[in-house]
Amino acid sequence: MKTGNSIAVLSNFAFLIAGLSMNSFASVHNDEGDFAHKELAGQYENLAREMQTKAQEQLKVLEVLNTQPHFSFFEKNGQKIKKYVSYQIHGCEKAAKKFSEKAAYHQAIASEHSKPNSSVNPIHTAH
Repeated sequence: MKTGNSIAVLSNFAFLIAGLSMNSFASVHNDEGDFAHKELAGQYENLAREMQTKAQEQLKVLEVLNTQPHFSFFEKNGQKIKKYVSYQIHGCEKAAKKFSEKAAYHQAIASEHSKPNSSVNPIHTAH
């Protein structure tokens, strides 16, 4: 059971760090211009890669849980641990998709800003 608790604590800690890193670039979000959007796109791409990496790590943990015979002794607790890890994988994949979409949005805004004589709608810069 110690393994299950440590997995739960580590994955919660990882999500806490991911949340803190999202808040670290909130001030850049208020700037205008293509540089700010390029910066945001790069940061969202990095976050998406981090979430994909975390999902891959959780998949490895789930694989270990499925192959270890001693987890069959825990029965319900072992099943709860496996469901929790599966839930973490789903959350990481969902976050990676969301960050990828935001990166694509900011990349599109940045490319629109960089076009000569472009009339940018101020509504698009408020994201």
